[in-house]
Formats: sequence, structure tokens, C-alpha cells
Amino acid sequence: DAQAIYLAAKNTNGAAGPSGIDADGWKRFLCSRSFGKETENLCSAIADFTRKVASENQNPEHLSPFTASRLIPLDKRGWNQSVRPIGIGEVLRRIVGKSIIKLLKNDVAHVAIIKAIVGCTANRVDLIRYIPHSNLEAS
Repeated sequence: DAQAIYLAAKNTNGAAGPSGIDADGWKRFLCSRSFGKETENLCSAIADFTRKVASENQNPEHLSPFTASRLIPLDKRGWNQSVRPIGIGEVLRRIVGKSIIKLLKNDVAHVAIIKAIVGCTANRVDLIRYIPHSNLEAS
């Protein structure tokens, strides 16, 4: 819901992704009282987007701006005289991810424990498919 987006934005920090809007900018958009009712409307719209992304299949091409990252070279001169790339993702993606994880954290932990006990850890496990979808639909 909009409250989860508000709290996730309030607890997000960091540099800007390709859009150029850093965490402080998103906090201003989503947590400031200076925009009045529009702040609530934006939180609600992002909550609707989050619900849709988390519960329905999406065309990856349509999500490319959302999942884009900005690459920055990190100079490693003291180590092996090389440059290492660092990727900085979109702040909105971090806000959406935090709100989803807050909602599903207990279910993900429960499934992970069951999988570890059963011994299904040989391959990568797509844990999200084992989580009851009622949690996604309820928000």
C-alpha cells in the first residue's frame, strides 16, 4: 500500500541511477508535505505499480528503464592497477524492492528454511514461486 512505499522511501539512501534522481529527491517527492495530496497520490500509484510488478508477468523490455543501472569506474590502483565497474541502480527500484521484501520477508525466510532442511539447495531455487500469492493480493 501507499504507506509501505512511504516508509521504504523514508528509509532509502544513496546515489542516483540513470534518471539522475537520488534518494533525497525521491524522499522529497514521496515524503514531503510541500506537495500536498499529490504526495499521497504518487505513493498510491507506485504501490499499484509494485503490486503489478510483483504479481504479474511483465515484458522485460517495458521494465528496462526501471531496472537500468549507471556504471561508474572504481580506480583500484593500489591493488592490481585496474579499474572495476560499479553499478548504481534506480532509486525507485530500491524503494519498490524494499516494500516487497518487507511484505514477504517472513514467507521467504520460511521457504528458505524448508528448502534447506529438505536439501533442495543444489541448484538456484526460485523462492518467490513458493510464497502464497495471497500476500501480494492483500496489499
